[in-house]
This record gives sequence, structure tokens and C-alpha cells, in this order.
Amino acid sequence: MRAVQLLLGHTKMDSTVRYLGVELEDALAIAEAFEI
Repeated sequence: MRAVQLLLGHTKMDSTVRYLGVELEDALAIAEAFEI
């Protein structure tokens, strides 16, 4: 999620989550499922 936040130029994670249209908990769960 942090990488997406940086790529989009958002300063706050909440902005990125709102932009993506997902709940923060869901976004974190998805991010934890991937090894980056």
C-alpha cells in the first residue's frame, strides 16, 4: 500500500485507500497477502 501511495503522490494513506475505493482493513489484508 505504501508503494501505491507514493506512486499516486498521496501524503496520507487514507487518501490512497479512499481513492482505491476499499476499506483500510481490506487494503492492509490484501497487501499482507503479497510478498514484495
